Amino acid sequence: MIARKDEGSDEATATHPLSAMVPSPARNNSKKVALFIAIFVWGYASLSIDISSTNRFMSDVDTTQGSPHNSCWGISPISPLDPDAPTKYLIFYPRAGMGNILISYISSVMYACVTGRILKIAPYNQRELAAFTCDEYFDADAPGSICEDLEMDEKLRLSYESSQVEIKRPEAWLDSHCDENKQYLEYFLCDDGMSNEQFIAVCSVHYWGDLLFDNPFLKNNLPAMSFRNVLRDKIAPSDKVQQKMVQDGPYHVCVHFRWGMDHTTMNLGENWIDHLGTCVRNLFQHWHSYSQPKVLLFTMHEDIRQAVKQSSESGSSENHEVVFASSDIPNWEPGGSGHSNDRYQGIADMFSMGSQCTHLLPSYKGSTFFMIAANLMENVSVFPGDQWKNGCLEGSQVTDMIPIDAYWYEGNDVCNLRESTCHVNDEGQPTATSLKPALRFFEVNNAAKKLTLITVPWNLYADDMQLYINELLGHCRRKVTTVFVVNTVGTPFNARLGSDVPASDLYYESSVVDLPKGSSLGVGLVAKGKFLPGWKTKGCFYNGNISNGSAGLIMSFGPRIKSGDSVGVYLRRSDEDLCEVMFYHNGRCLGAGFSLKESSSLYPCLHVSGNATVKVASSSPPAVFTRENGAMSDPFSGSWEIKRLFVGPELGEFPLTDTSRFKLTLEKGEGKQYRLAIGDKMEAFDSIKFLGQCISTRMMPQPELEELEKLIGKALDGGDHGLKKMMITSDGNLLIQGPIMDMSYVRHVDTFEPVTSI
Repeated sequence: MIARKDEGSDEATATHPLSAMVPSPARNNSKKVALFIAIFVWGYASLSIDISSTNRFMSDVDTTQGSPHNSCWGISPISPLDPDAPTKYLIFYPRAGMGNILISYISSVMYACVTGRILKIAPYNQRELAAFTCDEYFDADAPGSICEDLEMDEKLRLSYESSQVEIKRPEAWLDSHCDENKQYLEYFLCDDGMSNEQFIAVCSVHYWGDLLFDNPFLKNNLPAMSFRNVLRDKIAPSDKVQQKMVQDGPYHVCVHFRWGMDHTTMNLGENWIDHLGTCVRNLFQHWHSYSQPKVLLFTMHEDIRQAVKQSSESGSSENHEVVFASSDIPNWEPGGSGHSNDRYQGIADMFSMGSQCTHLLPSYKGSTFFMIAANLMENVSVFPGDQWKNGCLEGSQVTDMIPIDAYWYEGNDVCNLRESTCHVNDEGQPTATSLKPALRFFEVNNAAKKLTLITVPWNLYADDMQLYINELLGHCRRKVTTVFVVNTVGTPFNARLGSDVPASDLYYESSVVDLPKGSSLGVGLVAKGKFLPGWKTKGCFYNGNISNGSAGLIMSFGPRIKSGDSVGVYLRRSDEDLCEVMFYHNGRCLGAGFSLKESSSLYPCLHVSGNATVKVASSSPPAVFTRENGAMSDPFSGSWEIKRLFVGPELGEFPLTDTSRFKLTLEKGEGKQYRLAIGDKMEAFDSIKFLGQCISTRMMPQPELEELEKLIGKALDGGDHGLKKMMITSDGNLLIQGPIMDMSYVRHVDTFEPVTSI
């Protein structure tokens, strides 16, 4: 545990672990937020409170006279800027690749703004061998450019070099880095930013700015979208970079490969190219536009190019043409890591992805170039490589690529920062008396329940905060089921019911009163220690897919949640600390989505992006625990597995090796959508009328299924030998007959293996 004392202060301070401190504000990209809080009560009428507030973003910034920054994107300094005080500087050292340089630069901008420092780049002779020359890559003439006033003048350079200031390195991706660098990580995580040192110097390859969102002294002064706002406002391509950019977009689908063939296969599996093909087909399936009907591919690896070319050339005409963003493979840096020594091309690709792509499919979402490109997109729509196997279905895309926990390398807390402790006063606020921290998180305890509000996106200052909590306490003496925050689409909000949860079974239902178009809702459970702001929450959720709160784990598990739906969540525990989390949609059991070894108490939790009004109530557990088929509007609709097949004039039985691998789906159509119709009765059968060719995929089947597919395809094409009649038998099977074919089907029930780790 790290304990520190405020310099220059005799005031007694208390130590608080990070897990007990006020969490960072939720990432919110709305300039004006309409907020609705609905408190639903067992046995009482609901109470609604409407609040409107304004968040300060780029166009709303009130620039204080004497500020060293023309605009700080809504980032307010932690203390009033005194024009008569000595000027203080933050010195930024560029290091490693251009992506690393940019994410560290944005971190530096954020820290300079919140601490009232002027940002300058390190002297040229102190930079890495691959020296960063800003105007070579970025438009130096653009208003507010990254290059503007970045270099030191000679007088300032001499003053800085004579100061011999220590360079802080807030980065760690291996345990060996922690011995030296953990002190720097904790400096930006815990320091109040009030130092009077003339120079602070920082050098990092990471986006260390996310540390500031967990810093108790600084986080309330940082708008949630700071990374994206700074990036989009500060960088534009230079003329040399523009010459190498893609100019003929937009492209509906773009693919980015960070690694070569071996590394990509190791990370994504042997069948990654087939999964990618499925994603592309799905994304183009319902797409109608006059922009490019081609796939734009970004890679610096010749083996990836060849693999994609071969796959495209060997496929059917349904495959879409692949266009490569650059025509030549530049020379490699030593080691073949995928970095081109032509930095112009790499940066051009980054800008092209951000400006020319509707959907972006990166093989590796940890690529810094990709992360920057995604945040340059007007509307972020990303399908990372680890999701390709799920088919890139509509609604499963990632719409927020602001880096979170970037200092925990790939989600691992390398240096155990969660155990670090920062000093705050007894009220849990920074000790600087000039601060008026915004209310972002609080809990209200009363005799019946514990009410939790999180990431409230408006400012309530100290005098108002206590009054508002008292008002809530007056309304919370009843049994509260939930308090729900409504906000614009973006990074999600999470609301947890803070009541004590029994160690055995738990069942609750969420009734969706209103879920507008464009909003989404996840319903599930979360452990107390994993209940965090935004995408950081890790739990067991159902939103149509099975999700852990930040990624889809089982796609198409059930219908997407909409207004008027009821979603039940049932937690069943065993004696071995094994818990199953089962989901119910409008009374239908969908089965177990999770089967976890979990000894912690789990709490009901709602996970929302956009606007939602939800009523939550506990109830008796259901009696059905296995997945049920959904209700159909007619007896024929649904999915069917072939059971037996008879072909030929004498209807001899056709041998079926694996019946589960052939599935027939019938849906009731409206208007001109259908391909066959039910005609007049033919004794116990309904006659079939073909109105057009039935829809099927054109993917080549496995060799053992090729003949079967041809036979059934011919039967579904109509004509003299096509199918003529069908019926539902007494045992619920589907029987379809024609002159030279009889097919018997049984109902297909989708089965899913529950997730065992989140």
